[in-house]
Amino acid sequence: NVDNLKVTIKYTDKDGVEHSYILVDENVDSGFHSDEMGLNLSTGEYTYGGNTYTFPNHGYGEYVITVHGDGTGGTDEQSLWFTHIPAIAEVEKDSETGNPSVDLEYLPYDGTETSVGNVATLILNIYDKDGNLVTPMSPITVTAPTDNVLLPFDQYNLPSGQYTLEVIAYDKDGNDLYRPYYVNFNYQAVPHDEGDE
Repeated sequence: NVDNLKVTIKYTDKDGVEHSYILVDENVDSGFHSDEMGLNLSTGEYTYGGNTYTFPNHGYGEYVITVHGDGTGGTDEQSLWFTHIPAIAEVEKDSETGNPSVDLEYLPYDGTETSVGNVATLILNIYDKDGNLVTPMSPITVTAPTDNVLLPFDQYNLPSGQYTLEVIAYDKDGNDLYRPYYVNFNYQAVPHDEGDE
């Protein structure tokens, strides 16, 4: 029994500034309706009812999409919260060396104007369990489209323990795209033979 349908989006950018927009605000006929909305957070374009629209402020950050219905039976509202981030990482043990291996997922900058805002460079920092930067191997600069990095812990004789990987994504102009992404992981040092130097 919905008479009016309203869909809003609230976007909070990396600086904490909130931007709110009404995507849909329309009177609807009685009966069951099922519509799909396509949303491109990189361009701010969205499709609804066969038409394409845009909202000006968009990109990496936090989003809340709210659907609100008014009708003769009252009102109902549901919201969806999510964060759009430029890069994620997963750390696993390399089967051959025992070193941490970092798998990176991101949209790489490809040198064209259509990929403006995508990741051109990633900076990786390693911290020990006390939050100290592991300076012998930090920072590590990763250039797109590289998606795997082997961390040479054994070369620096780093001890076993818990570490934190920090990933910071930058665009082609060197601007950070969003807050750093963090992954905690454990490293088990490979014992050396007594004859090893």
